[in-house]
Amino acid sequence: MGGVWDAYVLKYPAVSPYCNKGWVHWETVLKIMPSSEQGTHVFHPTATPAAPTTPPASQANASPAAPTATLRCVYSEDDVPEPVTVSKQKMAAAPVSQSAIKSHPSGAAALEHLSASVGEFGAVLREAFAPPPPPLPAPPLPTGQLPPTPRCKMAASERAEELEYDWLSEEELAVFMDILRVDVSAADTYSVCKREASRKAWVRKQPGI
Repeated sequence: MGGVWDAYVLKYPAVSPYCNKGWVHWETVLKIMPSSEQGTHVFHPTATPAAPTTPPASQANASPAAPTATLRCVYSEDDVPEPVTVSKQKMAAAPVSQSAIKSHPSGAAALEHLSASVGEFGAVLREAFAPPPPPLPAPPLPTGQLPPTPRCKMAASERAEELEYDWLSEEELAVFMDILRVDVSAADTYSVCKREASRKAWVRKQPGI
C-alpha cells in the first residue's frame, strides 16, 4: 500500500496531508452530493448484469458505423419576439362588425326567439305523441252482395236476435246463434232469407232447435 500511495503523491503532491486522516469537510459535502453513484462500472446489487460489450464474430470485421450527428437548437434572447401591447385608446377605436352585434340579441328579441323555439318543440312533441287517426269506414256493399265472413256472421247473429226472439226459447236462440257463428254457409243462407215463413221453416230444420 505504501508504494502505491507514494507513487500517487509523486503525481498529485497536494494529497499528501490526507494519508492518515480524512477531509474535515467530508460530512458536509456528503450531504449535497448525489445519493447514488453514477457511471458505467458502478456496482448495483439489484441491477441485472449488463450484456457483454464485445461484438460478435460476425460483426468483428464489419466496417464501423458512421457517427450520427445530433442537432441542437440554440435560441438566444434576440430570437424571442417582444410582446405586442395595445393601448386602451386603440381598442376603443377599433370598429365592431355588425355581424357580431346581431349574433347576440338582447331584450325582447331574445325572448321572442326563445318563445318561438319552445313553440316549435311543443309542436314536435304533439305530433310525436298524437293518437293514431280513426280507421276509415268501410265502403257500402253493392246490392245483393254479402259482407265479408266476420261481418256476415255478426250481421246474421244480430238479425237472428231481432227476428227470432219472439218464437224461439232462450236456449234455442243461443244454439241457433252458435250455429251462425261457426257455419259460414248457414250464416249466408240465413242472411238472404227474406220471407218470414220460409225463414222460420229453415231455422226449425237446424240441429238442436
